[in-house]
Amino acid sequence: MGEFWTRLYECHLAAKRSITAEHKMIMERSSFFDADWYTSTYPDVPSSGLDPFHHYLWLGARLARSPNPMFDAQWYLRRYPQVLEHGMDPAFHYLKWGRAEGRKIRAVGKAAPYYEGRGRSRHIERRIAEWDAEREGNFLGLVSRRYSEDTTRYDQIPVCIVMPTYNRAHCILNAINSVLAQTHVCWKLVISDDGSDDETEELVRSIEDSRIVYIKGQRAGVSAARNAALAKCDGEYTFYLDTDNTWLPDFVRTMLVFMEFGGLDAAYSAALCFPGAGKRPYTRGDDFEWSACLKQNYVDMNCFAHRTDLIEKHGTFDQSLTRLVDWDLILRYTRRCRAAFAPFIGVHYDDYPKLDRITLSEYASKQQLDDAMQRIRAKHEGFDADETRRLAIRPMAEGAMQRRFVPAVVEALLEEVEVIPSSDPLRIGYVLWDWPALSQTFVLTEIRSLCERGFDVKVYYRVWADQPADVNFPVDAYQVAGEDELLALCKAHQRTCLHSPFVYPAATLMTWPVAEQLGVPFTLMAGGVDVAHYENIKRNRVGEMASSELCLGVVTLGSFHRDLLLECGVPSHKLILERQSVDLPAAPLPRGDQRGKRVLCVARFIEKKGIEYLIQAAARIPDAEFIVHGYGPLRTQYEKLIAELGLVNFTIGEPLNAREQLLAAYEAADVFALPCVRAANGDLDGLPTVLLETMALGLPVVTSDIANTPDLVVDGVTGYLCQPGDVDSLVAALRRSLDAGESEIRSMSELAIRRAHGYAGLGRTVDALLARWRRRPIDIFLVTFDVPGYENVQDTIEIIRRIYRFTVMDFNVYVADNNSSVSFKDALRREFGALPNFHFVELEENLFCGPASNKAIAAGQSEYAIYLCSKEGFILRHGWELQMVRAMDADPDAALGGYLVELPGYRKLGQLTGYPSFASWRSQEYARQYPEAGFKHVQGGIFILRRSAYEAHGGFSDVVVHNGMDVEYSYYLQSKGCRLIDISGVAAVTVKTLPQLRSLVDEHTFVVHPSSKADVPILDGIVGRKHRHCNLCGWHGSSFVRSNADSGEACPQCLASSFDRTAYRVLSQSGFLQTRPKVVGVVKTDALARAMSIVCPRQQLSMLGAADSLCPMLKAAESGSLLIADHVEWQDPVGDAPEAVRLLERHILGGGALLLADVETPFVRALVDGVRASTGLVTRITLVSDASRFDTRAVHFFYGVPLSADLQGIDG
Repeated sequence: MGEFWTRLYECHLAAKRSITAEHKMIMERSSFFDADWYTSTYPDVPSSGLDPFHHYLWLGARLARSPNPMFDAQWYLRRYPQVLEHGMDPAFHYLKWGRAEGRKIRAVGKAAPYYEGRGRSRHIERRIAEWDAEREGNFLGLVSRRYSEDTTRYDQIPVCIVMPTYNRAHCILNAINSVLAQTHVCWKLVISDDGSDDETEELVRSIEDSRIVYIKGQRAGVSAARNAALAKCDGEYTFYLDTDNTWLPDFVRTMLVFMEFGGLDAAYSAALCFPGAGKRPYTRGDDFEWSACLKQNYVDMNCFAHRTDLIEKHGTFDQSLTRLVDWDLILRYTRRCRAAFAPFIGVHYDDYPKLDRITLSEYASKQQLDDAMQRIRAKHEGFDADETRRLAIRPMAEGAMQRRFVPAVVEALLEEVEVIPSSDPLRIGYVLWDWPALSQTFVLTEIRSLCERGFDVKVYYRVWADQPADVNFPVDAYQVAGEDELLALCKAHQRTCLHSPFVYPAATLMTWPVAEQLGVPFTLMAGGVDVAHYENIKRNRVGEMASSELCLGVVTLGSFHRDLLLECGVPSHKLILERQSVDLPAAPLPRGDQRGKRVLCVARFIEKKGIEYLIQAAARIPDAEFIVHGYGPLRTQYEKLIAELGLVNFTIGEPLNAREQLLAAYEAADVFALPCVRAANGDLDGLPTVLLETMALGLPVVTSDIANTPDLVVDGVTGYLCQPGDVDSLVAALRRSLDAGESEIRSMSELAIRRAHGYAGLGRTVDALLARWRRRPIDIFLVTFDVPGYENVQDTIEIIRRIYRFTVMDFNVYVADNNSSVSFKDALRREFGALPNFHFVELEENLFCGPASNKAIAAGQSEYAIYLCSKEGFILRHGWELQMVRAMDADPDAALGGYLVELPGYRKLGQLTGYPSFASWRSQEYARQYPEAGFKHVQGGIFILRRSAYEAHGGFSDVVVHNGMDVEYSYYLQSKGCRLIDISGVAAVTVKTLPQLRSLVDEHTFVVHPSSKADVPILDGIVGRKHRHCNLCGWHGSSFVRSNADSGEACPQCLASSFDRTAYRVLSQSGFLQTRPKVVGVVKTDALARAMSIVCPRQQLSMLGAADSLCPMLKAAESGSLLIADHVEWQDPVGDAPEAVRLLERHILGGGALLLADVETPFVRALVDGVRASTGLVTRITLVSDASRFDTRAVHFFYGVPLSADLQGIDG
C-alpha cells in the first residue's frame, strides 16, 4: 500500500468519524454529488446494493473517492494534508469551510494547475488576473526585517520626487497628500508646472511644507516639465508621481530598502489600476526582463525609481518624442543596470482615460504612436539582451558575510530560512504565555477547530500551565524561552500570521515584536486580566500594538471592553466584537418534575470569582445546598471562612477536569451561581465561558452585573443579576432564582439556551479570525444623487464615516454618483478622496438607483457586495458586515440577504401581475406559472448580494430604475431559482412602511434604514443599552415602570406592557400586518390598540375582561382577521379544547391568525398541541431584549403560512 493510502487508512481509523446530520444535509443541498457519474466511475457501487449517495457517505468518502468529475478528492487531500490528518471527507470540508476560505479544487484527471508551483512565465502579463498575495506578504515581511536592522540609515537616505502637472487643480492634492503620508520623511517633492492656467499654483503654494519645491515654466510638454524637475534633483534616489495617481504610505521606504539592500540601480513595484466606472480594478506588475520590456512596456513610471546618478549617465527624457517617453527612459536606465521588480502593490493608478492628463494632452494619432514605437525600438535594438539579463540577476557582493538580493528572483530573500512546503498559504502561530491551561478552555477549542478544518497551526508557549488541561487533538506545541527563540521557530516554520488570545504578557512581549521582525500580520484578543489588571493597563501597550500596520484586528468580548480599548487608543476600525470560542452543548440537560435548591459554582479560587460573597450568601439561605468545584490559591481562605460561619450547607469539591464530570454536576444542580467582582488589582472576568456553557444547558444562572456579562444575561429574562460585591443583592438574586415557579424557569431556560447559542459559538470566532488572517475583502457600495432641493451631504458623510468606523473586514467603498452637484462631489473628495479604498464612480447623467448600482457592483470584485443607502442607511455596531457575511456563508444558495418582508397586497406571485411596473419586469412568465406561490422581497436600503449570482443572472433592471427596483430584482432572482434570506439585525423599511422602523429596533440591531444624522444618536443609545426603548410609541429613557404584577414593565409614555411590545414586534416581523387585516381581541392596556389603529384601521381591541372565553371569539371571527388575546387565566374548560382546535384550524386555514399569550393552563396546552398536531401552523415565539423588555413568557402565533426560520424563536 502506498504512503498516501496508508496514511488515509490510519487517519480514518484514528478519527472514527461518523456521518453527521450536518454532513448529510450539506452534501444534499449542495448538489455536489453526481450519482450517475459516481456509479459509472466506481463499478463496485451497483453491486453493493446501496444507494449511490449513501455509498459515498459511508464508504466512498473514506476511500477518497470523488463525488463528481470536477472535484478530485485525492488531489484535495494531497494539497491540504491537514484535512487528511483529521480523517475528514474532503468534499464536506470544501463545502463547509474550504470554498469560503478560497481553497483550490481540480477536476478529476486534469493536469495540476499553475498555482501548484510558481515559476517564471515567459509571457509578461500587463494585467494580473490573480495577484500573488503570499509572495507579496513574504517580500514585505523580509523588507520590514531589513529595515528594522538599520532603521536610522534607511531613514536618512534623501530622495527626490518628480511631479509634472498641467491644469490639474482638481486632483493634484490627492497625489501630494500621498507623498505627505509617506513613512519615509527625508524627501523633496519637485512640482514642475507646464504652464497651468487654473488654480494649481495657488493650491500648491498653500501647502506649508519646506520639502515641496514648485517651479513654473512655459507650456512645453511633459518631457520638458520632467526634465526641469530632474535638474533640481539632488537626492540619492529619484521617484516619479503623476498628479492623478497616489502612493501607498510605505511605498518609498519599501523601495529604498529593496534597492539599498539588493544593490540595485533601478526598481519598480506593482500598481493597482482603476479603469473607471463599470470596470473592475486589476493589478499590473511582473518580474523584469529587458527584452520583454523592449517588445512592450509593462513598467509604469509612477512605480519606478532609480539612483539619481543615472540621470547624468544616461540622460533625461527625450523631448523630441511626444509620446512613449516613459518607455524610452526606462529602457535606457535599465539596459546596463541592475533592475528588479519589487512584488508588492505600492501605487494606486487611475487608468481611466482622460484627455486632460499631461501625458495624453499632446494629441497623437495611431500612425504617430506606431512611428514612435518603431523609433524607440530602433534606438535600443542590437543591445546584448543576454548581457542585460546577466546584469539584472547578478548579486552584488560587497563582502563575504554581506547578503544581497538576487534582483530578478526576489525569493532569494528566503535563502536564510529553511523553506518548508505547505499545502495552504495560511500558516498560523498561536502564541501563549501558559499552555495548556485548564482555565482557558476557549483557547483549546479555537485551536482544535482550526486543526480539524485542516489548517497548519503551531502553538508556542512560555511556561507549562500550573493546572494543565487534557489536549485531546494533535497539535505541535513548542516551549520558548522568549522572543529570540520564538522568532527562530516562526522563521523555521514559515508562519504567515500570529495570534495571541491575551494581550499581556504574551502579545506584548512576544507576538508583537516577533511579528514586526518577521513582517507578518498578527491578531490578538483582549478581554481578561491582560487588559483589566491595573498594572497590565500601564504596561500592555495595547493601543500602540493595535496601531501597528501589521495588526489586523483586536477581538474583544463585548461593550465593556470595546469602550475600555477605545480609551487605550485602539483604532475603532480594528475592533472585532466577538465572543471567545466555545463548543456549546447541543442539547439541554434533562430535568425532572421537581426542582430542588442545589446551587452549583465551578470556578478558580481567585478573588475575581467572588466566591467569598457566595459563602456569605449561603449563610443567609440555610435551606439551600451550595457546592463549589475548582482549584486555586484561595482554597484555604474559603475553608476557613466556611468554618467561621459554621456552614453545613456549603461544600468545596475537587476540580472537574472531565466533561462527563461537569455534565453530571450541572445535571444535579438547580441554579448556577458565579458572583464575579473586580479584584483589588483590577483583574476581572470579561465574560466567563462557564456562563455560556451553563445557559446553553438550560440551567438558570445567577451572576454579577459586571464587565460584558450584561450583554449576555438580561436580568429576569435570561438569568438573574446582582451587584458585584454586594451580599444583599446576591441573596436577593439567589432567592428569586430558587423561589421561581416552574413556568418562569421553563421560559427563562428556553430563552437562555437560545441566547447562548445566538451569542457565541465555535464557528463564529474562528470564522472572524480567518476573515482577518486571509484579509477577506468586502465591497460596500452607495448610490448618490445630491442636487439643489434634494441635498443631504452631511448625512451622506456621516454614513460613510460610520463605514470606516465600524467595518472590520478589509473593504472597498464604491460611490456611484448620478451627476450630483459639484459642491457635493467636492465635499466627498475632501473627506474621503485620499483614502486608498474609497472609489468615486462618476456618472455623466442621472441613471437612477438601479443602473447606478450595477456600475458600482461591477467596479468591485469581492465575493459579496453590500448596498447602503447614501441618505438614510446608518450602521450602528462594530462588525456589522461580519453578521451579513456570516448569514450568506451559512446558506450557499442565498443570492440576496437583508430585511425580508411581504409586500402589502402582493403576498402571492399571481398578485404581482397587478403591480404598477410589472409590465416592465423580467421573467413575467414565472408569476403566471406559479400564481399561488408566496412572495417576499428583500427591502431596499440595505442588502448584501452574492457576486456569483450577479454575474450569473445580471444586476438591477435597466427599465425599473428606481421605484420598485428592489421588488423587481427580488422577484427576478427568485425566478432564476435563487434564495433570498432574512438577516437578523438588519432593520430596513421605507418612509411609508407601516409598522415603522421603531417597531424593529433594539440592542441587537446593527444597521438601519431609514434614519438621519439627527436621529442616529438615539439609535446608538438603544443599541448600546444606554436607555430603554418602546417599539410602539418610540419613547426612550432610563427605565420602564412597573404598573402592576401582570403587566410587567410598562412604557412610561404610552403605558404599553411587555406583552404589547412583544405582540407588536412579532406581528411587525411576521409580515401579517402588511396585509392590513381586521384586528379583534382583548388586551390589558389600550397602548397596543392605539398603535395597531395606525397600521390596521379596522381594529377592535378591547380591554381585558371583555371576553372570558376563546371559543366565542373564534366563532365570531371574520375570515382573514387577526385575533389577539392577552389573558392570565382562561375560563375555558379543557373539555372545550377540541372545539377550539376545530374553530382555530378553520380560521387560520382561511387566512386568519391568532396571537395568544403563553399561559400555563390545561386548555392552552391542549389547544396548542391539537393545532400543532393537525396543521403544524403554530409557532411559540420568545423575544430577548434588555432595551425593549419584551414579555419573557413568550406568545403562541397561529398563522396560515408557516413562518420562516428567521422568525421562529427570535433572539432579537
